Amino acid sequence: MMNKLFTIMVAFMLLSALPALADGGQMLTINGEKVEKAVVKMTFKGDYVVLHFADESSQTADMNAVALKLDVSGTGIFSLKSVLGDKMHIDGLSPETEISVYDASGRMVLAAKADKACATLSVKSLKSGVYVMKAGKQVVKFIKR
Repeated sequence: MMNKLFTIMVAFMLLSALPALADGGQMLTINGEKVEKAVVKMTFKGDYVVLHFADESSQTADMNAVALKLDVSGTGIFSLKSVLGDKMHIDGLSPETEISVYDASGRMVLAAKADKACATLSVKSLKSGVYVMKAGKQVVKFIKR
């Protein structure tokens, strides 16, 4: 159970990391040593995380040895305006903002693009559970009941 929770936390950190990378706001350490490369993607193999870097190289490490700190201060925040029935309303987006929803295992389950400063997503197809939504440079966790 703890291992699954840890994996979910690392997946959430991954999703949080993606927007920060564009601003250079990350600090990655593996076994206490700082890594100067920008992480662009993380994948998981059992208790190991595979870090994919901007220079197209990759490195595999035990999840317990990896720490990723992010500086996401000063970024604009969109608001999850409401969830009515099977629809989720989001405000504060730029037109053409890419929106992705991921399940607890890190698999993308929904994708959309905002057509104006707000968007409406149908969450009818989602099962009850914890999800992470990435819209532009922002990440929000939500629960569908």
